[in-house]
Parts: sequence; C-alpha cells; structure tokens
Amino acid sequence: MNARRLLSYVLVAAAAGTGGFFLGRPGDASTPPGNRLKPEPNTVELRLPAAGMVPASIAKIVGDEPLTAANATNVMFRVLESADPVNRMAAVGLLLESMTPSNAPGIYQAFRDITTKTGRRHDMEWTLMLKRYGEVMGKECFKQLLPEPQNLALAIEGWASVDPEGVLTAIKEAHITDTRYDNAWLVGVCRKDPEKALTLALSGEYPVLDGTALINQAIHTSGLNGANEALQRALDAASVDATSPALQNVFNAFAETMFHKNWTDGTPDSMLKWLEEQKGEPYLTPQIVDKGARNALMQGDAGATIAWLKRMNEGNEGEITGAKGIMSAIFEKPDILAKMNDAAFTELLPMLPKTASSSFRAMAKMIEQANPVRADQLRTAAPPDAAPPESAQTTPPPP
Repeated sequence: MNARRLLSYVLVAAAAGTGGFFLGRPGDASTPPGNRLKPEPNTVELRLPAAGMVPASIAKIVGDEPLTAANATNVMFRVLESADPVNRMAAVGLLLESMTPSNAPGIYQAFRDITTKTGRRHDMEWTLMLKRYGEVMGKECFKQLLPEPQNLALAIEGWASVDPEGVLTAIKEAHITDTRYDNAWLVGVCRKDPEKALTLALSGEYPVLDGTALINQAIHTSGLNGANEALQRALDAASVDATSPALQNVFNAFAETMFHKNWTDGTPDSMLKWLEEQKGEPYLTPQIVDKGARNALMQGDAGATIAWLKRMNEGNEGEITGAKGIMSAIFEKPDILAKMNDAAFTELLPMLPKTASSSFRAMAKMIEQANPVRADQLRTAAPPDAAPPESAQTTPPPP
C-alpha cells in the first residue's frame, strides 16, 4: 500500500472532516511559510519587556544589570532560590533569553551550586537551561556533557536547532551511538525545519523514534496547520509503506494530538468521524479505537458511540475492537451504564468481551443502587467462569 497517498488522505480528511481541528488551511495567507521558519536573532544582553510588563517580584530578583560572565552565577543562583514557581520560571526564562557564550558557563554553574549548597533541584528549569546552553555553546559543551548522556541529549536539541551539521560531525568524531542523541537532533532540526525532520524520521533510519516529541515540536514550530503541511510534504518526498514502524509511530503521535484537541473541545463526534475514515488501515490500531470509544462514551452520546463501534467492526468475526475502551469508560464513570437508555444497553451487551465474567459482576455491583434492574441484567448476561485446568479437577487420593 502506498503510504504517500495514504497519509495524504488521512491529513486531508482531518482538515476537512473534523469540525475545525486545524486552525487554518494549507496556504493560509495569515501565516506565510517563510515567516514560520525564520530563526530568532541571537541575544547579547539582558532583555526585559517594556516598563510595567515585568511584575516587581520578578524585576527585584532579576535586577537590571547586563548579564555578564562575572555576575551570571550570582544572579541565576538568586533566581533559583525563589520559592514561587511561577516567578522563578519567568525569571529563569528572562535570564536564559539573555544567555551568551560568555555568561553561559556562569548560568550553568549556578544550577550546580544551588543543589550542592542548598539541596534545591529544578528539573524543568534545568531542562530549559541545557537546551539553551547547547544552542549558545555548541561544540564547546559537547565534551563537557559527554559523560552525562541525558544532559547531553538536551543540549544537542538546542545545538541542532542552530547547527545540525555540527552536531552530526561531533557525534561522528566521538564514535558514539545513542538513540537519545538521534531523537534530540531530530527535534532540534524540527524547531526550524519540520519538513526536513519529519522526512528524516519517516526514512526508517531511526528505529527508536520519539514520534510524540517530534510531532509536538512540529506543532510548536508551525502550528497545527503548518505541521499538517510539513508532514504531507515529508510523505510526498519519501517512499513509506503503510505498515512502516516509523509511519505508525508518527501516526500514533498525530492521533494523540487529535484526541487531546477533541477531548478539550468536548467534540468526540469529530474524532469518531476521523477514526472511521481510517477504518481498515494498518496504522489504526485497536488501542487507538479503544481510546476513541472510551472518550466518546465518557463525553458523548452512548447510542451514537455504540452505533459507531458496530460500524467499525463490520466484517469482524472476532472480539469487538473498541470494547475494552467501552469497559474502561464504564469503570471510570459507572453512571454511564446506569443512565444509558434501554435501546443502547441492548445493543451494548453482546459487544462486551465474552471472557469478562468478573467484570460483568463488578459493573453490576457498581450500579445496583442507581439501577437495580440493569444490575440484574448484567449478572444474567455475564459469561460463565472459565473452567479450572484439568489438573485442578482431579480428585486427590484419600489420605
């Protein structure tokens, strides 16, 4: 199956059929492609927003002096002492925006000092600092962080956003192979060029691919519409089979983004429509269908969800795909089952897993006060318990 045409259909269906999933359309004049991908200019001094935009609590700990090699450690240390997480993160962001090759080592040292001297740790701020550190320091921090692969990977993401070839050269010269560096490099490239990063990801050269990080960055770089365009161009430029693990990885991440959007919007019907358009495709896994059923039953109309599940399973003679998602929704929100109308409940019963006798009894117990009649129906419909192993049925010899 031709994945280039296949995913093109997926993305066109998403743009046209999900009730506004994408914020714009391909070629939207409000977001020129050239503008989306321009790098931000390097900063060389402490840059504060206009007067009145910085709360006094932040201005007090940041100060108004240029951030230099001499004062960077003290200023950042003071910021990291702040107990208010919002003020602290805002202040850290201002200082990182002002990071230069001269003051970067001092900023880095402050993060070390704050832990060794006070016991404080700042995981989120540390992550942001290392990404910026790699962007500013480049090759200078490679050997420094080489003994710390996780930290080096964070720095590589930043470095790759400004000098992707320099990263590859350094890794090659060091004779190292680490999938964390591969993924960090791809995400770094994706900051400025999502199409290039996605084309490389779909090439199959990266067997351990972090599709979630890549899709998230593509959306952060270009928005949903821009990520759509970049992914489509990547598919057009690549020769990818529909069963490709790389395509599956990227599709999973893309679907997860749509789940989050539609759950936040409270529009499960749009998600069900999009999933139904993918019916029969190898990348539409049972787990994705399960999640679609679960979310729709928790937020939408039970009858419509069950009708959708029946359509999704037309021609399927085995276990109903999506039934596990239905069970999950009921256990999270038992009122769904207690308040479901009789027609929907009658349609649902034969779709539930035939091996879940204990689950039937558990569901009956959860709703017996709210709907005792339906609880009795569940107990009656429960499949028989599995027979014990033959060895367990053997009568032991008399003592």
